[in-house]
Amino acid sequence: MNEISSWIEECVSTHPVCAENTWTTKPASNNGLPRRLLRLRDCHRDPPLVRLEDTSNSQEYRYIALSHVWAYTEPYKTTQENSLEHKDRVPWENLSRPLQEAVALSLTLGYELLWIDSLCIIQDDPLDKERELPRMSLIYGQAAVVFAA
Repeated sequence: MNEISSWIEECVSTHPVCAENTWTTKPASNNGLPRRLLRLRDCHRDPPLVRLEDTSNSQEYRYIALSHVWAYTEPYKTTQENSLEHKDRVPWENLSRPLQEAVALSLTLGYELLWIDSLCIIQDDPLDKERELPRMSLIYGQAAVVFAA
């Protein structure tokens, strides 16, 4: 993990574009920032607390993104039915192992925010998908780090 942290630090300190993307405040509705992120809390708990959080135009967000093949990761999804529950807590036991590992990796690297499309886009809401899907490349582009599973 120290090596990955040093790569991130090197990227941010030596690449102006990376530094701008990682540290600049940008509104959630513009410039590729997602409308929702997963807030991760270790709190010395096992498992960690994961909850869905709406982003705000007035805050800065440093987040990690997970790019994953749904056929492989078998992701648990946010739907209209469970979206309110997810704002309180995303059930850890419902997350597939790759998604659990993404949460653990984010926390290990010191990030409390994570974007996973299956959880941060309401999958059975056509309007939400219409807004968010075209912006996915921007969302990945604004992430401090993107991991693949």
